[in-house]
Amino acid sequence: LENHTLDIEYKFNRMLVYTLYGLAKTTPDQMMKYDFSNPEALEFIDKFPFARINCKKEGGESSCPDNILIDVMDQYGTYLEEQIKNIDADIFVCCGYSESSQGNIILNFLNEHGYNFEGPNKDASIFYDRKQNKIAINSYHLSYRSYSDEDMYDDIVSTYYEFLKKYPEFYKSHRK
Repeated sequence: LENHTLDIEYKFNRMLVYTLYGLAKTTPDQMMKYDFSNPEALEFIDKFPFARINCKKEGGESSCPDNILIDVMDQYGTYLEEQIKNIDADIFVCCGYSESSQGNIILNFLNEHGYNFEGPNKDASIFYDRKQNKIAINSYHLSYRSYSDEDMYDDIVSTYYEFLKKYPEFYKSHRK
């Protein structure tokens, strides 16, 4: 596999594998660099605990208009909230960013259902709930085609790295 991209056909799955690996391996001292030829990432995802919640509760199409996502999240709000609380994640990657006035619909949902994510500064897209010691990263959907794999990875993982440099106590306190 040297000098080759691992053959993960669908962009969403590929980005899930590498972004999760990058987040888990990044520390306040070192950011895991983009490397889509690393076979360890694929092995890692089979052993690392993570959860993926499909807010729409059905397979995706090429896009989901904001109003449909909002309606579905309202319809399934109680179930989504229960899923989120049962999982008790330390890091949320909110793949609901939209360039509309809505902002990130998933992040908005979290703030309306038990969290108080604040931030970011003008240079970042990370939000911090200090009381619950949890973070939310504002991101496009992992299959967003207008963004290269490397750019999307760098946006998510470098945002986390910059956060850890500023708040190393988060890294020390969250579950490994």
